Amino acid sequence: MMNRIIHRVDFILLKLRKQTLDELAQYRSIEASTIKYGDNVPHV
Repeated sequence: MMNRIIHRVDFILLKLRKQTLDELAQYRSIEASTIKYGDNVPHV
């Protein structure tokens, strides 16, 4: 029983962490392209 609870928590934490990393990466790429090229260049 305890193992299942721990597994569930790990799963939630992993999901949260992945989501956070994805958002960070997205933000960083937008930020980087804005700094380099200005706002009107499409993202590669």
